[in-house]
Amino acid sequence: MDRTIYSLQYLRAIAAALVVIHHAREQIEGVRNLFESPFGSAGVDIFFVISGFIMMHVTSGKRPQPLTFFIHRLARVAPLYWIFTVALALLLIFAPSFFRSTSLSTDALLNSLFFLPYEWEDGRVRPLLSIGWTLNYEMFFYVVFSISLLFHKESIRLPFVAACLLLLICLSEIVSELLKIESTYLAHYGSTIILEFVAGMLISQIFSRGWFGNRVRGTIILVTGIGLFFLVSLSIPEDGRLRFLYFGLPAALLVSGCLDIESSKIRIKKSNFMSTLGDSSYSLYVSHIFALGVCRAAAHLIGLHIDSWLEAIVFLLACLIFCEIVGYLVYTTVERPMTRASKLLTSRLAAS
Repeated sequence: MDRTIYSLQYLRAIAAALVVIHHAREQIEGVRNLFESPFGSAGVDIFFVISGFIMMHVTSGKRPQPLTFFIHRLARVAPLYWIFTVALALLLIFAPSFFRSTSLSTDALLNSLFFLPYEWEDGRVRPLLSIGWTLNYEMFFYVVFSISLLFHKESIRLPFVAACLLLLICLSEIVSELLKIESTYLAHYGSTIILEFVAGMLISQIFSRGWFGNRVRGTIILVTGIGLFFLVSLSIPEDGRLRFLYFGLPAALLVSGCLDIESSKIRIKKSNFMSTLGDSSYSLYVSHIFALGVCRAAAHLIGLHIDSWLEAIVFLLACLIFCEIVGYLVYTTVERPMTRASKLLTSRLAAS
């Protein structure tokens, strides 16, 4: 099935918007008090399930070279992230007062550029550009998935990746809980959130075998996933190790339901607007922290105070619209041309 899967495009757009709203709550006093649930962070989990699906889908029936495949994925993700990470470092050097809490660290910058977790003095584990923590997981998944391509049998890819990630989670629990040894790397990569990639891979196998296609069942699965998201948002467990259960499973249901519906006789129609938002979702994700900084500065400049739900909603929508515009501009002027150049360069390197 080579046609565009529109439902996943739309889900990418929605997931990115959720993350923006989640971070927009932090920009002005009063908004977070009205929107206490970090429900918007679930956009990350939707992205991870989609990522696992796409990696299996694009390699289905093919035998790509592991190193070439990884280089292509690195060229797709890294350049834009590196640009914004370096831009943040420069701002921290020349305009540190613009930031509330972020500070510059050479170690943090280097770890960020190499997609490695970095622990700050306050115990937080995140890159210099905070949203990059998800890209650390993405890149780690790409490494494991690329290794799975060494096996000639396509059927081994899912079991291999699942076994590696489950083993890592178990090892992390043994080291931290039984041996009482602190390891930043094991604690970070041993989170159950990495199982969301496996869920996406499994969904891809179901999809490729033609088991989707029931509109009624898909609707039930989709509604169940949405319902679980709302139920979890009312009381999110404090134990982040259980994230796969309270955000990952609903995200997997959401993706499965959409694919079940789109695979039925009633096709999901193309929306140019939503497709465009889906295309620019990565640019939005990487750039929105900068755009929200502008929103925060503008709010402080005019002395904005949020005292009601209506005011908070208007503020969040204004932030989302501004971030979407910035994300689209970044996509058209930076990401898209850079992606084309990266593809051309990596193709030439692979050919040589």
